[in-house]
Amino acid sequence: MNNDKRSVSRYLYIAAVAIISLAAYVWAVSSMANHQQSPYALDKVSETPIPKWDFFSLWNDSLASSCNTVAKQLGMKPQACRTAIVNKRMECYKHVGAQAPDQVGDTGLADDLSRKYMQCVTPYQYCQALSTTRTPLLALCSAGARDGVRSAYRGMAQQAS
Repeated sequence: MNNDKRSVSRYLYIAAVAIISLAAYVWAVSSMANHQQSPYALDKVSETPIPKWDFFSLWNDSLASSCNTVAKQLGMKPQACRTAIVNKRMECYKHVGAQAPDQVGDTGLADDLSRKYMQCVTPYQYCQALSTTRTPLLALCSAGARDGVRSAYRGMAQQAS
């Protein structure tokens, strides 16, 4: 009886998280559709300094687009990968953005901020679409999934840079 209640609670929790994630994703997609293409480029940060918000938005867009190629290695669907990134965007912007100046124009600083933001926002801590910490993740996943998570994380880093 107790296990049945836990199972129902778990499914309700998962359903609530899925609904919230979907709502956040729809909001993010609709707000991105209203934006014009950015005049900034991450690879030209030393030539044209990028305002902090635009810098992190460019990284967010880049990482979300990489979900199409790395999501399978993460054990999730591309949309779930993008949703996970959208859900962490503001939290990571507040955390990493607090360390950034108003304009990012130094390549070394841009690399450091990019690495920290990517580590914060990417869904490498997901295994079979369940959020967990990195250490338990490696214990919970099969050997193949562990290798997939590691290579997917490296792939996201290479694609984003």
